[in-house]
Amino acid sequence: MEFKLKNITLRTVVVDDLKEVARIWNFEKGEITLEEAKEAIEWMNKNHKLNQLHKIEHLCFAIFENNTRKIIGWCGLDGRYENTVKIFYLIDKDYRRRGYATECSKKLLEYGFLNMEVERIEGECAIDNIGSQKVLEKLKMKKVINEQKKESHHYFMTYKDYINLY
Repeated sequence: MEFKLKNITLRTVVVDDLKEVARIWNFEKGEITLEEAKEAIEWMNKNHKLNQLHKIEHLCFAIFENNTRKIIGWCGLDGRYENTVKIFYLIDKDYRRRGYATECSKKLLEYGFLNMEVERIEGECAIDNIGSQKVLEKLKMKKVINEQKKESHHYFMTYKDYINLY
């Protein structure tokens, strides 16, 4: 599956991406082995097959700048939580502050609500992650005030909210 957006392309990874996956799978900790990268690709593909209408298991896309084969991050929808689908994005520090997280997140909301017909998508970020807070707020997600969880910010959007906004 592939989505070509204004500045970036979101694409599910294939075996041809093995070296790139090894290079960036865990970019904050460093490169992984080719065998670990193969296992990561197999895990993603297995999860993609479990996704169905109204139920996302885990949908992960590699983020590429348009017309390149270099992975600059990951994004997707994770439904491995009880009755919850969470949006996620991780972008290599050298490619941040270019609007890519917002661009990919808009597409993820569209895909989640219009194609997969999920009822609600949530977002979460650390208190000190101002960039992610801004992304979630640009998407017009609603902030949840939770006095027990003061270490992170929580946001959500429902299908109805999405339809009314977009």
